[in-house]
Amino acid sequence: MTHWHVRVSTGRLSEVSKGVAAARGRLVSSHMVGLTAPDLGFSAGLMVRDPDGHALLFVAQ
Repeated sequence: MTHWHVRVSTGRLSEVSKGVAAARGRLVSSHMVGLTAPDLGFSAGLMVRDPDGHALLFVAQ
């Protein structure tokens, strides 16, 4: 397996982004990404890594 991530839905994506930056977390995405494809089920996302290196995808509805 080359990639696995956990998806977390939040209504506060910008706050998550700021919190990760403040904690010097590792971003996979360079910034929050807005999406226009409605079939994905979310409108924006941000991928980060936890301290163990696991990928977490935070998405906004």
